[in-house]
Amino acid sequence: MELDANFYDREYFEGSSKSGYGGNYREELEAPKMALIAQFLKSCFRGPMLDVGCAYGFLCAALQDAGIDARGIDISEYSIANCLPQVKGKLSVCDVTLGTPFKDREFPSVVAFQTMEHIPVDRIPLVVKEMCRISGEYVVLEVPTWYDDKTPDRSDTFDKSHVSFYSASFWVDQFYAEGFFLDVNLSHKLRGTDSSRLVFYRGDNVPARVKDHFKVIRVATEVELKELWDDHYGVPKGYELPQPPQVKVGATPLKILVISTTIFTVPATGYSGLEQIAWEEAVEFHKAGHQVALVAPTGSTVPEGVELIPTPLRVDESEAYPLYKDRLGEFDAILDNSWLWYSVIAQMETEKQLPVIHIYHSDPDYLWENPPPIKFPCLVGLSRDHARRIKEKWGFPEVKFNYNGIPLDFYRPDSSVQRNGRYLWCARYNQPKAAMEAIAIAKAAGISLDLYGNTSIIGGSDYLNQVMAACDATNIVFHLEASREDTVKLYQGHKALIHLVNFNEPFGLVPVEAMACGMPIIVNRRGALPELVEDGVSGFVVDTMEQAEEIIKSGKVDGIKPEDCRKRAEVFSIEASAKGYLELFREVASGEVW
Repeated sequence: MELDANFYDREYFEGSSKSGYGGNYREELEAPKMALIAQFLKSCFRGPMLDVGCAYGFLCAALQDAGIDARGIDISEYSIANCLPQVKGKLSVCDVTLGTPFKDREFPSVVAFQTMEHIPVDRIPLVVKEMCRISGEYVVLEVPTWYDDKTPDRSDTFDKSHVSFYSASFWVDQFYAEGFFLDVNLSHKLRGTDSSRLVFYRGDNVPARVKDHFKVIRVATEVELKELWDDHYGVPKGYELPQPPQVKVGATPLKILVISTTIFTVPATGYSGLEQIAWEEAVEFHKAGHQVALVAPTGSTVPEGVELIPTPLRVDESEAYPLYKDRLGEFDAILDNSWLWYSVIAQMETEKQLPVIHIYHSDPDYLWENPPPIKFPCLVGLSRDHARRIKEKWGFPEVKFNYNGIPLDFYRPDSSVQRNGRYLWCARYNQPKAAMEAIAIAKAAGISLDLYGNTSIIGGSDYLNQVMAACDATNIVFHLEASREDTVKLYQGHKALIHLVNFNEPFGLVPVEAMACGMPIIVNRRGALPELVEDGVSGFVVDTMEQAEEIIKSGKVDGIKPEDCRKRAEVFSIEASAKGYLELFREVASGEVW
């Protein structure tokens, strides 16, 4: 049975009597869908690509916009003559059932979206054979599939040219005969709605033992069918072999994107929290042999080999997002440290799961009321407590955690420095960081206190004015923020750090930095702080202001050894933190999401 090329005329594409389009096969309706498909294809497959059954070239145009060289063929002379202007010269008339003019393996990827149902069953083996001949790596189908191969002809219900309706197992059989295997993972990721999207890969390099163990499962009864079929994806559950090998920790290098905020350039010269962490992580990933890009404000610098994707400084994150959103599909793993997580929008706009890990760098009590509207946000907390609070706030079944890390070669003790006997407070001058509480304890305990803090991102000057008014020029001294190098000297030269906060600290960089320099710390039982300190060994955890006052007055701080502080801080090295993220990256890169 031959295809009737004349059937696919203007009435078919733009009328209502021949097809299910009902006159709605138009660029403004099809382009958004094709753009999403093109982004998936770009993220998983190499070009150039061939679209079999390209019609007006909507998918070819979307692939072209995504930076993928694409060609198209279609049996319809009308559709090729009336194709989109931007793909003229890329499309040609061709009856695939009679063969194509292309060379063997000319295209790494061949796609056929809503094409195979038009092929008469006696021609299907010829078309499959031809697509496999010209494909070097993958063939990707979108085709209506049903529960079994006995489903009656449904052509007269919506499209008179739809003549082939078969189960996924039928298509697996056809491609298996040509040496192509079903890629279950990619088929699931490219899931369709009323159609199955099936990805087949060339099996030339599949070990013989895998080929020998590949068994096509035959469905004999409705009961077996319900046991084997995954209704959500439209792919038989039994097709689990062969699959492409999954990457393991320490194996293939990854392409990683790290997203920072627009607030500070990096590396930081003075006060900086998550921005410096983002920079340190990017550098550490690069040292481990991975290909790394960092989104950070103009003026930032990165080591040779790390790509900087610049954004304007101190702009709203909505202005920064368009500068990197089109590149999200390039990466195996993405670490989003930004405050507003605009990468969630990218996830909402595509059917595929983006490999994005989202980090929230503040108290979960400040989270938005509603969680991000995506099924698998891959949330990671900065401590056990932080992850638990995010999970409770938003009700996700799983939130993982990975501690922040610091560069221990930068934060280190100096035995030649004599500690001066003064206590230290170091943070931002705002109410959550509790400078006034530190001042109150210092006055009650009769000790000297130096306060160093940031004044640029404090949300107003009222609290700052209170702090300055409570200080004097001798015992309790107000200072502006110190440089990172000078901060190390403060940790090395002061007696102990007072870090009693008014919020649930997600991690606590300052306490860890201080311990790394051999300084004891006094923290309260808020958020992650009890996880950082070995109580009575590297510092003290208190529940009340009175307890902190008693520890200072009793002289217990003098019993803390600098080497014990350093030992505790070594748990939170940047190397350990980067290793933890790399393990999580391997999970999201291989489709293991939460």
